[in-house]
Amino acid sequence: MREAWPFLHRGQPRHGAYRLGLTRVDLTTLLAPDPASAARLRHRQAQLKTRRHQCFAAPASLDAPFLALRRALPTPLHRADDLRALSTGLCDDLCFLDEDQRLRGGVLTAPSGWRLDDRLGQSLARLHEPVPGLWPTLGSAMTRVLDRLEPGQAFMRGNWFFYDAMDWWRAEGPALRPAFLRLPPEDQAQRLVLRWERQGLFRPRGSRWTMFFIRVHHRPLRDLAGTAAAPAFKAVLERLSADEQASRRVPLVAPALRALLAPGTEA
Repeated sequence: MREAWPFLHRGQPRHGAYRLGLTRVDLTTLLAPDPASAARLRHRQAQLKTRRHQCFAAPASLDAPFLALRRALPTPLHRADDLRALSTGLCDDLCFLDEDQRLRGGVLTAPSGWRLDDRLGQSLARLHEPVPGLWPTLGSAMTRVLDRLEPGQAFMRGNWFFYDAMDWWRAEGPALRPAFLRLPPEDQAQRLVLRWERQGLFRPRGSRWTMFFIRVHHRPLRDLAGTAAAPAFKAVLERLSADEQASRRVPLVAPALRALLAPGTEA
């Protein structure tokens, strides 16, 4: 069964403006085993083998929060005895933020525009600085959420962007590459991809560290054309602020979107 479009998820916000959109969930829901395909699991393992320094960091400071996370996991997840084994079966990305809300380590196998080795030690503000308008709009809310996150609490949220291909590893280079942008709008429409993340926050009992989980999904946007979901997505796009349009790259693909979402357009 194909992953549903993110803006149609039950409980997910349908607005277009920057908001946290957090939904409280139980730990079992947040950390349920990922039903990834065998090929997807092999990709995660390959990244850890070939890009170790770009996507893996487990300094000694992670030992205590990792053990706290393991104790909180439902069986059989708690049997994973190291960070790589746990994350490969659990999610694409698993990041650890310390008590000061700085990135200290984790695993990154399907990044959307960043690398772990480039961001280690950075604060929340620095981590979100590249996204136009995000930190000025949501920075104080993000900080408050993490300051007040009670041990044992888990939350989920969604986020999405436009990309030019269904590649899991997109750490470097633009999401819409020059060769794609040179295509006519009708050809862009056939190749345009909606990439979205299901993000989770969790703080285990006995720790002041926060774990940030990301599962990445993507689908060709042409699958949306001519479906009942197309008007809903068009309405979401119309509510985006200028900053969010820029961060999601809407202006770059506006003609392609018009071609895909026009009434009567067939897939």
